[in-house]
Amino acid sequence: MEALGTLVGGIAHDFNNMLQIILGYSQLLLEDKKKDDPGYKDLQNIIQAGKGGADLVKKLLAFGQQSPIFPVNMDLNHQIRELIPVISRTLPEIVKIDVDLTHGPVMINADPNQIDQVIMNLAINSSEAMPNGGRLKIATKTMALADEHCRSHPGVKPGKYVMLSLSDTGPGMNEKTLARIFEPFFSTKQRGSTRGTGLGLSVVQGIVEKQGGHVTCKSEPGKGSEFRIYFPEIDYCYSN
Repeated sequence: MEALGTLVGGIAHDFNNMLQIILGYSQLLLEDKKKDDPGYKDLQNIIQAGKGGADLVKKLLAFGQQSPIFPVNMDLNHQIRELIPVISRTLPEIVKIDVDLTHGPVMINADPNQIDQVIMNLAINSSEAMPNGGRLKIATKTMALADEHCRSHPGVKPGKYVMLSLSDTGPGMNEKTLARIFEPFFSTKQRGSTRGTGLGLSVVQGIVEKQGGHVTCKSEPGKGSEFRIYFPEIDYCYSN
C-alpha cells in the first residue's frame, strides 16, 4: 500500500501539471470569445472536464497521503453545523438530513478542510445509495473505547474518543461488498460509470488515519449503512 501510494502520488503530480496547462490555455481562448461564438461551449466543456480532473488529482494525492495537513484544535460540532448548509445544497432534495449532535463542544485535533472533505464524501456516497430518496443522519457522541474494541482494530489505543457517524436508509450492503469498500478503485457502480472513481472511501480512510483516527462501517442488505469515525478527544479549555 505504501508503494502504491507513492506511485499514485507521483502520477497525480505529473497529471496535475498537464491539467494546469490545458486549463490555462482553454481559459485564455475563452476570454477572446463571446457566448454565441463557435467553439464557446466546447471550450467551456474542456474547462469543466479539466476541473473534474483536478478534483480527481486531489483525491489521488489524498489517497497517496501526500496532501499537506494543517491540524488545529477544533470543535467538531461547530464544524458540522457550518457544513450542513453546504451539504443541504449539494444533496438532492429527496434526501432528508437529520442532525443529532452531542451537547457542548467536542474537541479534536484535525485539519478542518480535510474533515469537511470526509463528511462531504460520506454524505454524497450515502445520497447516491438512495436514488429514490431517503434519510441521512449525521450524529456525534463522546465515548470511551475499551480493550475489546481496540483488539479488533489494530493500532487503536483505549481512551476517550469523539465518534462521528453518518447513517443512511439505503439498500445496505452484503458481507462480500462490505469487506471491500475501503479498497482503492473498488466501486459498486457499473463499469464505465462517470459517477465515482472508487477512491472516495479509501480517501476517507486515509484522511482519518493520517489524523489519528479510524473508521468503521456497519451495513446489512435492506437495513442501510452506518459509517463511524473515531477521533481521539482532547480536553476543552475555556478562555478567559
